[in-house]
Amino acid sequence: MADPTRKRKIAEENRGFKECWTNEFFFVEDRGNIICLICNEKVSWPKRDCIKRHYEAKHGKDYNGLAGPQREDKAKELMNKFGRQQNLFVRQGNTSKAATEASFKVAAIIARRMKPFSDGEFVKECMLAALDVMCPEKVAVINKISLSNDTVTRRIDSLSKNLTEQLHSLATKFSYFALALDESTDVKDTAQLAIFVRGIDTNFNVTEELLTVRSMKSTTTGEDIFNELKAAMNDAKLDFNRLIGIATDGAPSMLGTGRGLQGHVMAELNRQGLSHEHLVWCHCIIHQEALCAKIFDVSFKEVMSKVVGHVNHIRSHAMNHRQFRQFLLELDASYGDVIYFSGVRWLSKGQTLQRFWVLREELSMFFAMKGIPALELDDQKWLCDLAFLVDITEKLNTLNVAMQGRNKLVHELFAHIKAFQTKLQLWQVQLERGNLAHFPSLKSQKEHDGGEFSSLRYAAEICKLQKEFDTRFKEFRARNTDFELFSVPFNFDVSQAPIELQLELCDLQASLELKGQFLGKELVDFYKSLPRATFPNLTQNAQKAVLLKDEEYQVKQAHCSHGRPLAGFSQDRVDASAAELQGHHE
Repeated sequence: MADPTRKRKIAEENRGFKECWTNEFFFVEDRGNIICLICNEKVSWPKRDCIKRHYEAKHGKDYNGLAGPQREDKAKELMNKFGRQQNLFVRQGNTSKAATEASFKVAAIIARRMKPFSDGEFVKECMLAALDVMCPEKVAVINKISLSNDTVTRRIDSLSKNLTEQLHSLATKFSYFALALDESTDVKDTAQLAIFVRGIDTNFNVTEELLTVRSMKSTTTGEDIFNELKAAMNDAKLDFNRLIGIATDGAPSMLGTGRGLQGHVMAELNRQGLSHEHLVWCHCIIHQEALCAKIFDVSFKEVMSKVVGHVNHIRSHAMNHRQFRQFLLELDASYGDVIYFSGVRWLSKGQTLQRFWVLREELSMFFAMKGIPALELDDQKWLCDLAFLVDITEKLNTLNVAMQGRNKLVHELFAHIKAFQTKLQLWQVQLERGNLAHFPSLKSQKEHDGGEFSSLRYAAEICKLQKEFDTRFKEFRARNTDFELFSVPFNFDVSQAPIELQLELCDLQASLELKGQFLGKELVDFYKSLPRATFPNLTQNAQKAVLLKDEEYQVKQAHCSHGRPLAGFSQDRVDASAAELQGHHE
């Protein structure tokens, strides 16, 4: 039996708004609210008596005279007016959201370009000036975008926190992950450790982002680096049992098996009872190529020092530089100017030498006009050395550039190294025979000289470079079999595969359907489409191979993110975060 003292609730009465009340009392229902079309007041209960009482008390004497078609027309007129009001509120809300999102995106650009946060007002002033000329009606919209120094600071801080939270959330879904580390010192002599993460989930979705930049204000020993790495992994909830690769800059504090980072990581794996046989340690392959190129710094030290000295004499003195540029204009030289050499930029040496070689005659005339001794520019032997150095550094630069870029797997990078070593053998044999077909600068200098010329010395230098390449890249050569298994599984000798992969590899090679898919798809897409139940071990092996990628050049770029927390994140992720945070108007 129902309790007579309990009050009834409106929901229990199943009351609802009736459409006939619109013409009768000029009321409408909007998102659960009963609203008067005349005064926009709300009625609490959807009851006829309540609505009628409001109408008769406030509007009856003005509208009771309307009946029939006149009353229907008045109801439609009030409905249209109410609809326009609602649309106005929606548009204002949309404009406010768009202004907030625009503020986030401008703040993200300021952070990525490492501009002062106060530049937000300058950007807004530029936008207003342009719109005042091209779209004056949009000026009011731009005025709603807040870009003050404090606002830009808050926006960047919000984006940074949101991106970090997104990355940490994704990290929990990684099947495996690899890390790349690099430590360097900033302008305030504070050591900055950049840690880059590349993870993959069960669906072969790869996440590649800056994990963190850690400041190290005291020592930078292997133990210090390990402690910072472990703290960063704990923050992101990354476990050592999913770590399959670490790329570093090759410094002793990184690769030392005793007190270095490598030794501490191995000790941590042993402490947790984990095997470290699967963990791949690699010194950045692009960095190793740059170190191989330094072999010529000894043999051609005099050549490089003279080139750098002449370039600095011109570029570091304003008057000399002005006179040289004017001299080039008078000669109608096709190339612009000499280029500074910077030892920390790997491609700088080749670019400096190439421009110096092209302008060698103009430089000789300019120095003679200025009375500056430059006898080497008339020395045929020195010019031959310069020509050889120009040609070989150009080839090394081409190799370096070929290995840079996103979405390049480690087996592809190592293939470039192996191909270059084959070229070195070819060039050595050709130089020993006096064939200069692949050394155009040296060939032109020989033809210009017209005297006796021996290329055996340069063949010996190529031999030294070949030995340097043989000495390095050991960790990649040790994994060459794994690279072949991953990249050409249908041609791989099953007996050479790991035990756990042999039976699955037999099934794979016997399937003509899968072989057709392999030929028609990208490598990662092929492994992504493999039936997981049939090839679980091959799928896991492919996931690990996808993660092994040379990333140190990206880690070096990520150093600029210190103090600018968005610089290391991809543009797509920053844009998505800005759109997500648009509703968080501060």
